[in-house]
Amino acid sequence: MSRQQAMRPGLARLFRLAAAALAAATAVACGGGDSADASVHQATARLDTLVPQWMARTGVPGVAVSVVHDGRTVYARGFGVRRVDDAAMVDAGTAFPLASVSKSLAATVMAARMSPGAGWSTPVQQLLPGFALAYPDAQDNARLTLGDLFSHRSGLPDHAGDQLEDLGYTREQVLARLRLVPLNPYGSYAYTNFGLTAAAEALARSLGTDWATLSEQALYQPLGMTHTSSRNADLQARSNRAWGHVQAD
Repeated sequence: MSRQQAMRPGLARLFRLAAAALAAATAVACGGGDSADASVHQATARLDTLVPQWMARTGVPGVAVSVVHDGRTVYARGFGVRRVDDAAMVDAGTAFPLASVSKSLAATVMAARMSPGAGWSTPVQQLLPGFALAYPDAQDNARLTLGDLFSHRSGLPDHAGDQLEDLGYTREQVLARLRLVPLNPYGSYAYTNFGLTAAAEALARSLGTDWATLSEQALYQPLGMTHTSSRNADLQARSNRAWGHVQAD
């Protein structure tokens, strides 16, 4: 759930273009049998030309693309470099930060491991005693739910806590300091990474584990995602990993 490198505008545009192309490929392949497979092959063959064009247009230095059809990986290739000041190339096995894809993954893990005593309407403090935000009324903290945090409606300001992470604070240190952030109780919507982190950790601890381990048990291992992790240390330990970049003016 750590923010790591948030998706930059150029990369977001590239993903949208790739998604559109793959959606078109899927639509073409709605037939059956050999004709569908041939259509998918024709569509994926275009990626070798299209992806470099999109990269040049957006300024993205490196990207890995995979296409799965009927449960099989029919295309997997890397393009560009892992970082702009190094010649090491991206390949199909290059690790990238999950970034905000972690939101949908986290929601899936949460839904899979919830119980009558730990659901979207369960108060966070019931599962994570001591967690609090800067609400003027203690009752607001008592009624703050997992769903409130996953819906970005707790009142925390936009990206609260992210700068502390950039400065090297641990996840636990950031969560403890959220209570110092002024907010508008339940009166605004604002995108927050560490709000979701608090809810995720609350559920994990109620189950006697940590979030990274819960994610592995509930999602990554059952799906055979052997190279996916919610631990930043695992990403940093990978020699074949992509670096985050900021587009300079």
